Amino acid sequence: MNKSIKLIKNPLISGSLIIFFGSTFGNFLNFIFNIFISRNLSVQDYGTIASLMVIVNLFGISASAITPTIVSFTSEGFLKNDLNHVKGVYLSVLKPLLFFSALILLGFIFLNSLISEFLNVSDGKSLIILTGLIIFLGYVSVLNTSLLQSRLSFKTISFLNLAASILKLVMGVSLILGGLKVLGAMVAILFSYIIPYFLGLTFLKFLFKRKEEKVEIDIPQLLKFALPSGLCLLGLTAIISTDLILVKHLFAEELAGIYAGLALVGKVIFFFTAPIGIVMFPLMTRRHTNRETGGKMIPLALMLVSLSSFVITAFYFLFPDFVISLFLKNTAYLTASPLLGYYGLFISLYSLCSIMMYYFISIKKTWIYIPIITAAVFQGIGIYLFHDSFSTIIYISIFITAVLLVIFGIYYFYLERHK
Repeated sequence: MNKSIKLIKNPLISGSLIIFFGSTFGNFLNFIFNIFISRNLSVQDYGTIASLMVIVNLFGISASAITPTIVSFTSEGFLKNDLNHVKGVYLSVLKPLLFFSALILLGFIFLNSLISEFLNVSDGKSLIILTGLIIFLGYVSVLNTSLLQSRLSFKTISFLNLAASILKLVMGVSLILGGLKVLGAMVAILFSYIIPYFLGLTFLKFLFKRKEEKVEIDIPQLLKFALPSGLCLLGLTAIISTDLILVKHLFAEELAGIYAGLALVGKVIFFFTAPIGIVMFPLMTRRHTNRETGGKMIPLALMLVSLSSFVITAFYFLFPDFVISLFLKNTAYLTASPLLGYYGLFISLYSLCSIMMYYFISIKKTWIYIPIITAAVFQGIGIYLFHDSFSTIIYISIFITAVLLVIFGIYYFYLERHK
């Protein structure tokens, strides 16, 4: 009994549970939203939304690529209650972030027709602009989330995620039933970014109320860490996104929609396991800052992810038709059900790679961006050259993530042996 209580009080477990329950309920609402649009829109329209959201997520991860940097550079400030330093980091990052995100928004406005043509989105001008606005908000929101993560404010993060999910669901259902279809879904997603951003600012008002004091931030040192860690996150996200974008580009609209549905259900595994990495990263960063070892945190994180992934993937292999039918109403999606277990295996390997990546970044081993980017590039080339079927695309993704995980494992044991 005492061991069980002690285990639950482990910051990785307790923090993960907070994020897990908050994000699980939020993700449950997101799935209801996705199920609703998959059932109330055509397969082609659902494929369009899925491909646009992949672009949002890709840019979103490139935005959240600064999260490891902010967490690393503000953890010590929060530990020592040096809020001037924390505010200095925030302001140093905010200005270039606003400038860069504004450039991206302008790019979506001016390259509207080109993007629509590449993704085979008919009448997509307003949709592409909305996508650019969502990406803009994603960039400016990442600062709030990063500071809350560094402060270990997991309850607040869960609340904001939950608020965004509720808003998206309520608005999305109302607008789609009102006849706006794809446009309504994208507007709902836009507002699910706007409201949590301003809510996040209210939770950080203690920081902005402070007197303005000049704080010197080592920008070159910050960039030295930010660029490679950003490439790590961008590359890893590309591995889970490139297949969707290329399928949308290379296959007919209905087939692309079916693959998007398969990916939606398959990624349940990552939604279940992602909170573990979110919690582990700031905890490991703090330990590294205090020159403490990771202890049993990494093996524990890997064990939790492995067990969760194994159970869900096994269920996918055993009952694929049931799972597909549970989430997606249209029987057209059942044509992909034999591949659900294999897609689940791909996501399981990806989830383990994600844990290892966060560990290496937390201990400043940012050179791992090299194998990650290499894996993402080879995956993209492989899919582009060999896309005769969905199974081939998934097998390529499984092979790439398996090789990457082996590389991470070898490096992890090397570091453990040479401590």
